[in-house]
Amino acid sequence: MSSDRINEILSTMRQYHTAKITSTFSKEGNSLMRAVCIPSTSTLELTFLEERRIELYDCLAEAVKTVEI
Repeated sequence: MSSDRINEILSTMRQYHTAKITSTFSKEGNSLMRAVCIPSTSTLELTFLEERRIELYDCLAEAVKTVEI
C-alpha cells in the first residue's frame, strides 16, 4: 500500500476521532497491525498483532512510516 493511501486512512481516523474506526494492515494475507484513533484526541494507537505491542503516535508522519514497514 502506498504511503499516500496510508496517510489518507490515518488522516480520516483522526478527522473522525469521535467515531470508532479501525483499520487492519496486512502483508501477504497476514494481519500485521491494527490502527485506531483514541477517542476525542488525535493520537493514533497502533497495535502490532503478533507481538501484542501497542505504540501511540501523535505525529501522523511517524505513524505512516511505521505502517509502511
